[in-house]
Formats: sequence, C-alpha cells, structure tokens
Amino acid sequence: MHRHLPMSPQQLETDQPHFVWTVGLRGPEPQKWGALDYGVGGWKKNSVLAVYPLTKSEAALPLDILAKIYPSPTSHADQRDAA
Repeated sequence: MHRHLPMSPQQLETDQPHFVWTVGLRGPEPQKWGALDYGVGGWKKNSVLAVYPLTKSEAALPLDILAKIYPSPTSHADQRDAA
C-alpha cells in the first residue's frame, strides 16, 4: 500500500522518521531520516526526490524493504521506457 505525500512540505511533520529518496552518484539513493531536516538554509532540498513519513513499525524496517514498499520515483518511468 502506497501513501501519497501531501502537496506542501509544510504539511509534513518534521519530527517523525521519514524514508527519503535522494539524488545519488549512480541514481536515486534511499535514506532514512530521523527527522525531516533539509539543513541550514534548505541546502538538501534540491537533492530530495521523494519523502514518505514512516510509522513506528516502518521506521524499524531496513532500507531494502522500505525501497520495495516505496519504490524510487524514477523506477516507474524506467519500467515504461523498457516496455
């Protein structure tokens, strides 16, 4: 089951854990953030592709499982291109 994100970042709770897809050197990179923190001045915001708030039980899951629950935002486009 996939949850859709709020349209506005202001609607996300900043003090709960989040599963985040960021721009990595070799493509999208999954990360778990303990809190939604874009850094001083928001410098991390440009590298964030998608943000998913996590429940307490989801926060305990490893990255590979979370990546299956919340696929990379580019994986859907890659699958369409391959078809």
